[in-house]
Amino acid sequence: MFWNKKRKDGFPFTTFFLFFLLVLLSLIGPWFYPQSLYKTTNEILLPPSLQHIFGTDIHGRDLFIRILFGARISFGVGFSGSLISLLIGVTYGSIAAYAGGKIDRMMMQLVDLLYSLPVLVFVIVLIAIFENPLRTFLFHSHLESLLPYSRIILLLVGLGFVEWLTMARVVRSRVLILKESLFVQAAKVLGQNSFKILLKHILPNIAGLVIVYLTLTIPTVILEESFLSFLGLGVEPPSSSLGSLLSDGANAINPVKISWWLLFFPGLYLSLTLWSLNVFGEWLRDKLDPKTR
Repeated sequence: MFWNKKRKDGFPFTTFFLFFLLVLLSLIGPWFYPQSLYKTTNEILLPPSLQHIFGTDIHGRDLFIRILFGARISFGVGFSGSLISLLIGVTYGSIAAYAGGKIDRMMMQLVDLLYSLPVLVFVIVLIAIFENPLRTFLFHSHLESLLPYSRIILLLVGLGFVEWLTMARVVRSRVLILKESLFVQAAKVLGQNSFKILLKHILPNIAGLVIVYLTLTIPTVILEESFLSFLGLGVEPPSSSLGSLLSDGANAINPVKISWWLLFFPGLYLSLTLWSLNVFGEWLRDKLDPKTR
């Protein structure tokens, strides 16, 4: 973080460029890399070399190409889950604050109740209950191509539906202040309805705050997805995410041979992603959140 502050409040170019590079690699890297994602070979557990820059796994598959495709899934879950939490949190928090009174108290009591539930346990139970019904639905809907991603879909839904709680609280606290402001009172006097006031006057004034918390939610969702995939609750083989690659690396460790690259490179990719997002999110918070000024 220290080299990102060459000047006071300077843009963290290094970390932003790093995150952009990691995302770009995951999106277009496989097109230019000669190795196959699913092809198994006899080159089992080879260390990094010019032919396999990150080495190979226990099935002889190139680890670099697997990390790139795994990062796609992790990024996809992170961004999609964060957008779901954004839509639910902003809508719920703004309605609760603007309605006020008993409605506000009842809605926020529900948030407090959901806060008491362990997030990861909730997602695990969700997967256990709905995985088979979802697979059956996808099969009968002729969406067999999505069957290997049924757990990822449930992960996406589960994480999105629990990560909105903080967003709702933050949005509610800001809307409670804004709804008493003069420009909102003027809009009421002019006869504008509540929906129009929220949409045109209040939500644009909390956009900066929402962007900040969205940026900080993305690494949280990515980390939770990686942890659940590490436990074997993520994408099904032969597909992979960064978490499942870390799990494969941990399972490959034995007293006879320690294939360090199976843990080091997926962990490095994940760590750099989370670090760059958190640093960029902190910079956005300093710039866009009035409370930190």
